[in-house]
Amino acid sequence: MNSQPAHGLDVLLQNARRRAGLTQEQLAGLSTVSVRAIRDLEVGRVQHPRRDTLKLLANAMRLSDARRVELELAVDTKAVGRAFQDSYGADLATPPPALRPLVGRRPELEALTARLSTDHERLLTLVGLPGVGKSRQAQEAASVIHARDRVPVLWVSLDDPANITEMGTGSPQSTVAGWVRALVRDGGEFEELATLIGSKETLIVLDSHDASPDVTPHVTPRLLNLLRSCERLKILTTSDRPVQLPGGRLLPLAPLAVPSAAELASEVSGDTLVTDTPAVELTLSHVSYTRPDFLPTDTVVTTVAHICRYLPDTADGLGQELCAISEVDRAHLIVLTERGIVDRDRAAALLRAIEELRGQDFAPVRARPMPRGVHLACEGPLIEQLGERTGGILHTGRSRNDLNATTTRLKVRGPYLALIDAADRLAGVLLDKAGEYQGVVMPAYTHGQPAVPIGYGHYLAGVAGAVLRASLLDAGRQIDVNPLGAGAIGGTSVPIDPRRTAELLGFSSAAPNSVDAVASRDFVLDLLSASAVLGVALARTGQDLSTWTSEEFGLLRVGDTLVGSSSMMPQKRNPFLLEHIQGRSAASLGAFVGAATAMTTGGYTNAIAVGTEAAHHLWPGLSDTTDAVTLLNLVVAGTEPEPERERMTERAVDGFTSATYLAERLVLDGTPFRSAHHLVGETVLGALDSGRSLVDAARLPAVEDGGLAPGLVAQACAHGGGPGSTADGTSALATRRDVLKAELTARRTRWSDGSALLNRAVLEAVTS
Repeated sequence: MNSQPAHGLDVLLQNARRRAGLTQEQLAGLSTVSVRAIRDLEVGRVQHPRRDTLKLLANAMRLSDARRVELELAVDTKAVGRAFQDSYGADLATPPPALRPLVGRRPELEALTARLSTDHERLLTLVGLPGVGKSRQAQEAASVIHARDRVPVLWVSLDDPANITEMGTGSPQSTVAGWVRALVRDGGEFEELATLIGSKETLIVLDSHDASPDVTPHVTPRLLNLLRSCERLKILTTSDRPVQLPGGRLLPLAPLAVPSAAELASEVSGDTLVTDTPAVELTLSHVSYTRPDFLPTDTVVTTVAHICRYLPDTADGLGQELCAISEVDRAHLIVLTERGIVDRDRAAALLRAIEELRGQDFAPVRARPMPRGVHLACEGPLIEQLGERTGGILHTGRSRNDLNATTTRLKVRGPYLALIDAADRLAGVLLDKAGEYQGVVMPAYTHGQPAVPIGYGHYLAGVAGAVLRASLLDAGRQIDVNPLGAGAIGGTSVPIDPRRTAELLGFSSAAPNSVDAVASRDFVLDLLSASAVLGVALARTGQDLSTWTSEEFGLLRVGDTLVGSSSMMPQKRNPFLLEHIQGRSAASLGAFVGAATAMTTGGYTNAIAVGTEAAHHLWPGLSDTTDAVTLLNLVVAGTEPEPERERMTERAVDGFTSATYLAERLVLDGTPFRSAHHLVGETVLGALDSGRSLVDAARLPAVEDGGLAPGLVAQACAHGGGPGSTADGTSALATRRDVLKAELTARRTRWSDGSALLNRAVLEAVTS
């Protein structure tokens, strides 16, 4: 192996000597190396000292293993194996440090470290979806083994070479990691590595083993040879895909548990959500790391829980699907047993196996390929465990078609409740602020021009009316119909009881027609349509607030915590949330168009374009609308007409907003409306020419002194739902809100009761 000129040996040697408190003469006396040789090394005159010379100097200065290796590497950066040969151990081979504590993985960590501590488990692979936390789990396990047993850990990141330098560029640890990484990726021989490890117990971690498809085929046989050469070596790899290595063991790592639909549907405290759901705890830990001032109130924790469960395209989408399938499996088995179609012993064994899978978060299922799709993914492990006679009865009297239609309805319950709850909270804030700002006068605008005087509270009550439309609640009625039992499309001859299944799953009724049950996804369009209508109202409100909070209008002021500054312009105060509202609220309209377009490509039968591709648009559509509702809630709550209240009234006066009221006063005194319209118009022109207000310009018998003040005019307009009736209007809206909440509570209760009923039935079946 060729040597290269030393880089930094002079500085390293000087620093080491000074730390030891020695002069060059003293070091020469202790090491038997001449003063001249030491001086030549420290000024860089000698670049290739003998190893024996370095060893004598290191012994004299009592250098640690790490310092000794630094000296050797400074002489020959490629002689990694030789440099480590005498000093190789736990102090020089360490795992990368963890930035944050491990959250929610203690059982998996204990199982992994236990396997790494045995003599017969020498080749392990952590497998799981991207982003599930395989690297973090491997790092924690390696740290435990390293600290507890003083085992050297050679950590090699195969997807990002920057990861191996976390301990410091040029450090012995990063150098050896880079050396091993080069051996693995570039096809080098492992003889020197095998010599380095020898008989010492060692753990090699190959993180992201499948990151490069060209690496695995040629590295696998050399890894196996390395294991044979080094009897105390263990290898831990991480992989997104199940790569079965000869003699190795796959350890599936499932996504962290997220809040169930039942938990999100009920009143659960923030502390409980954090304690019971590791995904929430992990997310909060990340937020707290970046925002030390973060306060995890119950409301904030609940919002984080919704984010963890319902963000589209997260790793746990598979988990939600498997959970919904298992719910249907349980209910279907109970009905098959009650109807005498399946004997109780086989049903009990199958139910116990399903409960075991649920307890493992379906890890055995996640680790398997799914060539026949997720709806049949659980059947294989169950047949392997129980045999086909028991494990193969799940699909008695049902098809993937009615199963998919059922699980889609079950999965949408949570996002649907999240949207409804967010809309209800927004309506509550709007109604509260409507009452608070009822007397704050402002102009209502039509065609961008001041029209008539209203109260800011009256405007907010109008928005509340749009939010409280019953269409969103009505749109969810079809998700309460149970399609299970429709089979592929023609029902089944097996005497099942769809009404009983509906009861166990919390549905209100069973589908009366098998074709409609399997073919229809109208509820997808209904929900997206109602969301789109709500989204339009949100976007229009966001546009109004964006205009009124601008410097040119200056009618409202967004709170300091809800605005951002410019990266370049220090004077800017940007209400950026309003732009997010306008952007997010458009998503459901796009989702509706996408879903409806996909549905037009399939006939009225079971169709992948309808049941899968079209339905795929539902989740982001509902999620983005929920986000927009939540953001508008924040903005409305944090936006005030103070200190701009006087300006709002001035705009109402300057815009001649009392003109319509003046014309109506003349009409009530007997003047034809068109004549009154012309007369008041001329009065406004005269006021503009003279620079006076309408109050000063209109000295008419129909209006008493001060009667044209915008505040009084607004109060006088009490008919037709005008601002004078705001109190009555908000009261009626509050009543409507209570009615809608009662209907939603009944639906939520039925879903919760169905889940409890199913759990009791399963418990009785497996224990009787």
